[in-house]
Amino acid sequence: MRKKKSSLSLEQFRPRFLRLLQSCYLAKPVIARIVKDKALREECATLLWLTENDARDRIARQTTQQRNALIKVLDDAILGAEAFQFIYTKLDNKPHLAEYMNTLRSDALLKRQVVDAAFAPPKAYGRDRDWSIVRYAKEILEQRLQTSIPNQVLTELLNAADQVVGRKFARGKTQVDEADVDAGLRRLRQRTFERVLPYYRQMLSEHYPRASDLPKSA
Repeated sequence: MRKKKSSLSLEQFRPRFLRLLQSCYLAKPVIARIVKDKALREECATLLWLTENDARDRIARQTTQQRNALIKVLDDAILGAEAFQFIYTKLDNKPHLAEYMNTLRSDALLKRQVVDAAFAPPKAYGRDRDWSIVRYAKEILEQRLQTSIPNQVLTELLNAADQVVGRKFARGKTQVDEADVDAGLRRLRQRTFERVLPYYRQMLSEHYPRASDLPKSA
């Protein structure tokens, strides 16, 4: 679907995006509310810029690092439990401790087995765009607005951002529609990495800039 990434910096993207919302999208009450509030529109522009500058390479590296760190900790735990099981079986006969070490080893093995399934490859987050970033943007905006954002409104925001950066589409498409958004978010929910989403959301909040962290527009 996508043929081109955005090369606009946030400072270039933000005023163009907000002007487009102001001129073409105020019929949507939610968007009108966003545009009216300076802090909220700064946050919205930042979040939509992130959806156009898919950070899947960076996220993939961070996810791989997290996966490898977990595997190392779990492998060390398994070896440690096995060592203690040997000690309390062969060197110092304490069956209750040996049994406990076996329980710990079994628990660590189970966690070790789910790590690969829990951390999905980058394309699992979406082939046309990183839908995890879209969902993150939606959730943050909903927190700020203290109301849900319908996918129809999210579609309008994405189309405005796509227009600003000149996103190119395949198969004759000129923009995303609500069905695309519904399908992208639905497929995201079906992935096995839902198990680690609390960590993933925390990672996004730590590594993506917020509007408050970036230079303000004039």
